[in-house]
Amino acid sequence: MKTRYLLCALLAVAWLGVTVLSGVAQEAPKDRDIARLIELTGGTAIAQQMFGVVINQQTTLLKQRHPGIPDNEMRVVEEVAKEVFSERTPELTEAMAAIYDAHFSHAEVIDIIAFYESDTGKKALRLMPQILQESMAWGTRWGADIGEEVMRRSRERLKRKGFDL
Repeated sequence: MKTRYLLCALLAVAWLGVTVLSGVAQEAPKDRDIARLIELTGGTAIAQQMFGVVINQQTTLLKQRHPGIPDNEMRVVEEVAKEVFSERTPELTEAMAAIYDAHFSHAEVIDIIAFYESDTGKKALRLMPQILQESMAWGTRWGADIGEEVMRRSRERLKRKGFDL
């Protein structure tokens, strides 16, 4: 009787081990394909480009607020920003991989890779940095316009109620 329970327990553990190992084996190709997709789409390169735009904006603001700091000293901020971005890029890549993994099946990841390897996909990838840059510039202007309009309307309404902004 004890032998029968022991045999059942060993079979259950063996089955569990095979199930777990087969799950790991199935996920490894998906992980590799997601890494390929991130590489193919230049995910970290696009983030680096966007980060560069933000750093340039921040540096410009710092120069305006602290005009006494020479430009060559202000470059320290850019250097430190590049160091920190470089050090923390693996975090970004891991987060991007987890996001892709959560939203796409392995088959879908393969389909997306196939698209980006097509002529149209290559064109989209080639133009994406320019499109993002133009979109960000337009969005910045649009947001500023909206902010001005919100303030103008708010001033008018508050003024009617006896308040000046």
